[in-house]
Amino acid sequence: MHITVPVFLATTAAVSAANDLRVHSSSTRTAFVPPAAKDLPQINPHPRILATDADVAILKATIANDPVAAAYYADLEAYGQYVLSTWPLSRHNVNVTWQDRWGRITAAALLFRLTGNATWAEVGINETLAVEILYDWGGPIYLQVAGLTYATALGYDWLHVAMNTSARARVRDMIIKQGINWQQYTKYRGDFGGFTNRNIVANTGYLMGALALWEENTTLAQALWDNTTDAMQNGLSMYDGGGWAEGFVYWGYATEHALTAALSIRAAFGSDFGFAQVRGLEASGDFVVRMFSNATQRNYAYADSGPTNNEYADILMWHHRAFPTTTHRPYVARNMLAAVYTPSSQSQGGFNASKTHAGRYPTYGLLFWNASGTEADLLKALPPTAVYPNISVVFARTNFSSSADPAAAASLLSFKGGGTYWSHNHRDLGSFAFESRGIRWALDLGLESYAVGGADNPANYRITTLGHNTLAFNGMNQPMGQQWCIDPSRRTEDGCQAGTGAVQSYNETEAGGVFAVLNLDYANGDAHDAKAPTPPVSSWRRGIATFGQERMAGFVVVDEFNVTSAFKNATWSMHTHATVGTATGSRATLGQDGLSLGLRVLEQPQLPGGTQFVVSEVSFPPPLLADPGVRRVGLEYTTAGSIPQTQRLVVAVSDDPDASAPLPRPLAEWAAQGPFSTPSSDL
Repeated sequence: MHITVPVFLATTAAVSAANDLRVHSSSTRTAFVPPAAKDLPQINPHPRILATDADVAILKATIANDPVAAAYYADLEAYGQYVLSTWPLSRHNVNVTWQDRWGRITAAALLFRLTGNATWAEVGINETLAVEILYDWGGPIYLQVAGLTYATALGYDWLHVAMNTSARARVRDMIIKQGINWQQYTKYRGDFGGFTNRNIVANTGYLMGALALWEENTTLAQALWDNTTDAMQNGLSMYDGGGWAEGFVYWGYATEHALTAALSIRAAFGSDFGFAQVRGLEASGDFVVRMFSNATQRNYAYADSGPTNNEYADILMWHHRAFPTTTHRPYVARNMLAAVYTPSSQSQGGFNASKTHAGRYPTYGLLFWNASGTEADLLKALPPTAVYPNISVVFARTNFSSSADPAAAASLLSFKGGGTYWSHNHRDLGSFAFESRGIRWALDLGLESYAVGGADNPANYRITTLGHNTLAFNGMNQPMGQQWCIDPSRRTEDGCQAGTGAVQSYNETEAGGVFAVLNLDYANGDAHDAKAPTPPVSSWRRGIATFGQERMAGFVVVDEFNVTSAFKNATWSMHTHATVGTATGSRATLGQDGLSLGLRVLEQPQLPGGTQFVVSEVSFPPPLLADPGVRRVGLEYTTAGSIPQTQRLVVAVSDDPDASAPLPRPLAEWAAQGPFSTPSSDL
């Protein structure tokens, strides 16, 4: 069977475990409650946005003593020369994107601060003034306005000492009229107050403008301080518990701006007034660490993230500057950066300005570079398993080793519930990803191109329920929950249950294993809502439990669901790059790089079908993002005549296709008795 993914152009718990590092809760966190602007201490002189002169002195010493930092600096100089050489072409070019202009300003300004060379100051000032030609900073959302406000504020602040009076006045005028004026604030107020990454991005852009112009426009700057620091509370609440609902990429985008705000407030006033203690912001760094495999350099790519898209790896380095008490995060940040960027001194062909993020990593990756931390620090720092109840994501692994040797490589299992109402989320409740012996066997396909609507287009295969490693009923997508349900104060309103899945129970087994059960009753609709269509199931629990002696040899996936009169069919799916050697009866054997993985149905539901695994080739024609060699291994069940209401499906996934797998208990017994009647160390 072959699935050619159609191209649809878009038109527009309770948790039973100890409260330690494994269970992340914000119950001990405090909200960011800054003083009113009138009560702030006197602001420090420029430069005071993001990096102080002391930070730059640390960076100079790092470049002098660390060969990797020196290689990044060489690329920063090469990128600066590229900016200088293309200045005559770019200065009046309205097609230079706002992201490129931001990168050009930051690179030139950083070179000036590192060298004192007046040429770089001139380049940075000219690039900052060139933003004037973008007569309309606006867009459908505030991201472009915020980005240009941030960029020009940074240019004004970092290059303030080199700007003449006329240049300063022109930049201030731009920031006020095109960036932080109240007309823009009204136009984009949804981004300022929402529960998305855009809240943090938008408010940080305004805040940077305020900090840049504090002395010259005190009344406006103080009003902006009071409004943005208050509005930012909703966005910052998304860190609650340490997880991030929008996935790795948008964690990076939001956290880049959250840390910019925290570090800039600290630089401007000598204190961040509790920003660094806000609602799980520090814990979110370890959430990102858990999403990354040091062996395969792949992410758990749920929501709009890519499996190898470590675009914001540099922000984990920034995270360490804000929270310097541990050294394992810089170690992982360097691994992430190595997966996406190779300094030109270590690659053939020299510096290539046309490469993706050619300017970003030599600038942002270098700015807070830190060479501390080793794999040993990481192995000691974090427990191998964790649950994040705020977004209902569970991580289990044998260790954090970077070894790709099949005999030593870590096994990783990720499992998620959550809510489909979060921005950038997919219809993926109940999905899992699995890696063992240096191979990512069960894939999350990640984000789809925004040219075809990305997550906003539910017809995109990567977004659909069938496109994830979960159970789909009637071939339908899980419903998109109501957006307002993101607001905790409104989650009891009608419609706020649909499209949700919470961790119902979680605990560790012997030998570092883990089990978790998701309550997915509302993942396919609300059977108790008389105004809504009858969903195909009235209740659904999905449990995952690992097994194996000393290492994670495999896991079982248990689905228990009650069908309704609307039930027509059910499809169990797992996506993989492996080839399927055999698919006979209740077993399938997958192969990749000379290794095998076994799938076996341990218990069939009382439904027609499912007599053998069905293998489908999945292809993504342009303009969809390419991912050659994807296969969906599935089980398909239908209905005919009278069928029992209560159904149970159990599938085992094992490193050894010929090994027996334990039959788990009913999910309701797991919390009290564990998933298996035989201790897992004996399996």
